[in-house]
Amino acid sequence: LSDAPCSSAARVRRSKYTGQSVRAMPMRVLTVGKKRSQGTQLLVEEYKEKLGHYCDVEDTLIKSNPKLTSDVKVQIEAEDASMMQQLKAEDFCA
Repeated sequence: LSDAPCSSAARVRRSKYTGQSVRAMPMRVLTVGKKRSQGTQLLVEEYKEKLGHYCDVEDTLIKSNPKLTSDVKVQIEAEDASMMQQLKAEDFCA
């Protein structure tokens, strides 16, 4: 091995995305429920703040039981419809 220092060109790592625009995928978190407790809201805000350095983060709270129904199936269908209204065709869901 030689003791000669590496040239700066030899230390540069090439990206396979050279010439392409790479940006972070924005995140949207959908949650179903009633009003959050103060502690839960603080945790959500902290999580958004930490992730906000890397990508755009949006938090949406979908109200549960909008019709004050006691039938669980009707409630789930209403929440499902509300959630589907929030999604776009090009959204990636996980």
